[in-house]
Amino acid sequence: MPSVRQLPLAISKSVAMKRACCLLGLLSAGLFVLVMPSQIICQEKSKPKCAAERKLKFVTILSGHGKGSATSFYESSNGVKIERTGEWYPSPARAAERLEAELKDAVRIIERRPVYEKRRKVGERVMAVFTRNEADPVTGLSGEVVRIMSTYEEVFSFIEAPTMCIALAFERQWER
Repeated sequence: MPSVRQLPLAISKSVAMKRACCLLGLLSAGLFVLVMPSQIICQEKSKPKCAAERKLKFVTILSGHGKGSATSFYESSNGVKIERTGEWYPSPARAAERLEAELKDAVRIIERRPVYEKRRKVGERVMAVFTRNEADPVTGLSGEVVRIMSTYEEVFSFIEAPTMCIALAFERQWER
């Protein structure tokens, strides 16, 4: 497992960005949020170069919802399929429990940080690697996959993609 290091509270925004810890994030609720650098955990390695993925466009190929959840599948302009799911819980604590339950199956955590809105903690964002033993019937994803999971008050959501770059590209483009 790569070594990880917790960044101190007094770290500047530019240093945090240089260490691949973004200060702005978006949640599935479509809200802009400020992520404070207070307990950001990052890999020692720098974030991979994702220049090609930044140009990707995503289109919805399948979408559905049920009581308390919604799932959509997207295809990128280079043919990669990804999943985005949102689940609503009766309380923020239940959404946080769902996040923790998911993290028990993670192979490794790439980044974990609190999410703030108007200086109030409203959730958490975690990027982690998981192993899928069976291929997803819609996306075809199997083996190692990356999930960007987040809570925003009583909502738990995740994006699942084959690589970190594609997950980040989707988050940047679609979640706006």
